Amino acid sequence: MRVVIPVKNRTDVFHDNMFKAPLFAVYTIDHIEPNVYCTCIDIINNPYSSPDDISPEHFENHGICDPESCTMEHITEHYILSHRMKSCDYVLADHFCANMTKALQEKGVAIYKISPFLHSPDIAIKNFILGVSLASKLQHIHFRT
Repeated sequence: MRVVIPVKNRTDVFHDNMFKAPLFAVYTIDHIEPNVYCTCIDIINNPYSSPDDISPEHFENHGICDPESCTMEHITEHYILSHRMKSCDYVLADHFCANMTKALQEKGVAIYKISPFLHSPDIAIKNFILGVSLASKLQHIHFRT
């Protein structure tokens, strides 16, 4: 399984709009009984990240673009970025817009929302693995009436 996390650098998760993340860390997760192995295999530069775009109004809504006022060019940028992640199964992110969600879903990449207090990619991946594992076990729990 391949997982992408928007990051500020190799050690810090980027929590605002994932479209504006400076980098994306790509991890593989392999389950070889009884262990789970996780490896960072690539760091992808985000061509759409720009420090010039950071302004106070971006922090009010975490830099999420308004789908109603997006230009076709900006929507295309979302699809181009999602294309770079097409070999991945999941993106672990805190904030993302509807356009990015749609672009990723069309490429078959699922978004797993992470908590804002998860600051390192390692902890975010552990949280993801535990969440997915728990969710798969919970589907086998039935309530009797």
